[in-house]
Amino acid sequence: MGREESGEVLSREPLIFRPSLLLSLPNAYDGLFSHFFNRSCLGCGTVPSRAFICLLCSQLVCVGDCCKITQSDMDQEDHISNEVDRHVQQYEHGVAPFLVLNSSLIVIVKKGRGLIWGTVYLDVHGEEDRMLKRGKPLYLSEQRWEALQRDWVEKDFTRASSPWIDIERFYQYLRDPSIYEYRYI
Repeated sequence: MGREESGEVLSREPLIFRPSLLLSLPNAYDGLFSHFFNRSCLGCGTVPSRAFICLLCSQLVCVGDCCKITQSDMDQEDHISNEVDRHVQQYEHGVAPFLVLNSSLIVIVKKGRGLIWGTVYLDVHGEEDRMLKRGKPLYLSEQRWEALQRDWVEKDFTRASSPWIDIERFYQYLRDPSIYEYRYI
């Protein structure tokens, strides 16, 4: 097929941009939590105390020490040190969004670092329960869900005030939910 012929084919078949989309989330957080609670990690076979749920494929990924990659594996894996990093590498630009199961927070992970985006689940009064301490039912906020989808498609996470933190130290950082916020504009 010559250059002119291939140009004809392209002009007859318009190119359509299809962004990588996030999975749909259930309206009630309880259902999501129940579905993943006590599930085993595919990497190590244990039930993780620190679980991330990938919002691109719904895989439960362990953040704990059980899924650390050994030094001999690291040489072959381009210095990836944990299961979250390994999982992220399969996606475009090495970036993936996760839901932290025990907190309802959304975390964006890129190259061994995480950014707390915020949460898309609120109680009936529109308030966050970032660490699930109050025990109130949480529901999907359409406004925040749309903001997350927009940020994901644009790969623009500048509205989050959280710094990028090493995944290895992420759970220590999550213990103080007051130190970050998101501007849902």
